[in-house]
Amino acid sequence: MENNSSYQAPRDPRQFPERRRRKDWVSRCITFFAVIGWGCAFVAFTYGNRAKPGFDSVVLRALGGTVRQYWDIDMLNLSFRVLLITLFICVLGFLINMSRYRRKSDRINKPLLVLAIITFVAIIVFFIVNRDILILPF
Repeated sequence: MENNSSYQAPRDPRQFPERRRRKDWVSRCITFFAVIGWGCAFVAFTYGNRAKPGFDSVVLRALGGTVRQYWDIDMLNLSFRVLLITLFICVLGFLINMSRYRRKSDRINKPLLVLAIITFVAIIVFFIVNRDILILPF
């Protein structure tokens, strides 16, 4: 028997070489939605933090300052609306991600998943705690 070194085993038809050199527009779009979503979540939580009553301290009392003792309802409503926009962005990003999820190398965007869970829980908590003062946008 001769040793034929030019023989190659047949290729598996399910394995193809990766021809993508860089991220395509779908992957970049999913990343864009994740970044915009996290930015909106940051804005929503900042609005929520600004809406709560002020902190009364000894220094503030000594200087004769006053502190707001009530929640800012307009700021709360704005925060709730931004949370709804954030959830919409997450769902849209997931729809694009699921349309892309065909190859073994394609993965679900984990930051988008975490953001969607955080936003959904925040909306539920927001609605339970503040349901009597929220003005829903719809």
